[in-house]
This record gives sequence, C-alpha cells and structure tokens, in this order.
Amino acid sequence: MILTVLKTIGIVLLVLIAIILAILLLVLFVPIRYQGQGKAGEGEICASAKVTWLLHAICVTVDFDKNKDKKIITDIHILGISLNKVRAWLKDRKKAKRKKHMKAHLQKLQKEDPEAYEALKAKAKERKKQKAKLLGESSEDENNTADSKNEASQANNDSKQTASETEAKTGDAKTNVDAKADASVQAADKDANVSLESAATVSDSEAALQPQLEVEEMSFSTIAYQLLYK
Repeated sequence: MILTVLKTIGIVLLVLIAIILAILLLVLFVPIRYQGQGKAGEGEICASAKVTWLLHAICVTVDFDKNKDKKIITDIHILGISLNKVRAWLKDRKKAKRKKHMKAHLQKLQKEDPEAYEALKAKAKERKKQKAKLLGESSEDENNTADSKNEASQANNDSKQTASETEAKTGDAKTNVDAKADASVQAADKDANVSLESAATVSDSEAALQPQLEVEEMSFSTIAYQLLYK
C-alpha cells in the first residue's frame, strides 16, 4: 500500500517536472513574432500591431483608429478562439438568463398580485417615456452643436475670404502707388535731362559768340591805329 502511494506520488512529480521542462524549453527556444503597420493622412490616423507565439497558438492584436469611439481595440486569441467573442457570448448568455428569470417572475407576480403587476407595468412605461425624452433632448443638443459648428466654420471661411479680398485690394493699391511714384520719378528725370540739355545749349552758344566778339574788338582797334598813325 505504501509503495503504491509512493509510486503514484513519483509519477505525478515526474509529470509535473516534464511539463515544467517543456514550458521552459518552449519559452527559451520558440521565438515571439510581431508585426505592425500604420497609416496617417488628413484627419485620419490608424495603426495595428500583432504579436504571435508558438505557431499562432497565442496571438495578441491591437488596433488603433482615431475616428472611432473606442480608439484602441485589443483582442487575444488562444488556439484560434477569440477571448472577446467568448466574453461577448458569456455576456449575452447571462443577459438572456436574466431576461428569462425576470419574465417568469412577472408571470408569477401577475397571477399572485395583479395590482402590484399593473403598478410595476405603469412604472416601467413612465421610465421608458423619460428615457425617450432624454434621448430626444440629447439628439436635439447634438443637432444644435452640429449647427453651431457649421455656423462657426462658415463664419471662419467668410472671415478668411474677407481677409484675402482685403489683402488683394491692399496689394492693388500698393501697386498703383508704386506705379505713380515711378511715373513721377521718370517725369522728374526727364525734366532734369531737358534742363541739362538747355544749359548745355546756352553754354555752347556763349562759347561760339566769344571768338566773334574778340574778332570785332580786334578789328576796331586795328582801324583806330591806322587812322591815328596815317
């Protein structure tokens, strides 16, 4: 009897040691593979990453999308089975079981206490109306928010357009002023050139008249000398 117990304990220990050794060998010699990709554009940023181990026996995926409500989605697959799907299935099963239990309870209450059943039914209808009213108000607030955003964007576009038109008008006015200034400068240069030409002409005329005057003076003195000494 004691030998049988010891033999069983030994077998169990050997199995546990073998399992531990197998896990250690897998961790040491089986690589972890990973890959990722991403995309970025105008108002769009999304990325995904994937990590696998032991021939996809264990797989972890992470997805990121900026435009979605839930930006980061993580899922774990074990032997091809998604833990998110298992969790959702368990949640639906629990919800269905609760609904079935609630239905049986209401049927029992309707048979045993009709007044309490009617009061509970009226209370449920009132709660449903309040919920619908709140949803309507929230949707109206969302519509008002969207309208205000559209108005703000339209006003922003109008202000940008007005600023561009003002800049264009300012540029045209500046161009006209520069053109007038250039024309004035050219006219002043032209007048200065005409004045210089006139001065040059007068100086040339004076230079031409001066030899004639000297010749006339010389002739007069010669005539006077001849008349005195003859």
